[in-house]
Amino acid sequence: MYLKDRFKETADKDKQEKEKLWYDRAFGALRNMMKIELSFTPPGDQVPAGKFIFLVKIKYTMYPEMVEEFGDDKYPATAMHVMEVDSDETNPEYFLELDRPYGSYELEIFFKEGMDKEG
Repeated sequence: MYLKDRFKETADKDKQEKEKLWYDRAFGALRNMMKIELSFTPPGDQVPAGKFIFLVKIKYTMYPEMVEEFGDDKYPATAMHVMEVDSDETNPEYFLELDRPYGSYELEIFFKEGMDKEG
């Protein structure tokens, strides 16, 4: 994709979406975003799939120069997220992906017994 052709429609929608995403990350609304990725695979014999729910508490502070662009009310300073699980019978993998404007963050991981994602 060339910058001069960035608004040109193509027949290949998948390619078009990838190019739009690339452009948005380089020059558009996503240019000042960071991706926070967290994943782990606990020992399957000690943590069988579905026995525990893993939660991540994030304490996030947006860099001051990002506040004007994104607003400080859209991204809470403290939030709790449930980790998703990619279930494998023997070794489940837990993961979380968050997109945030550039800033600093601290993570705490908690777990509780149970299969529901509520409460």
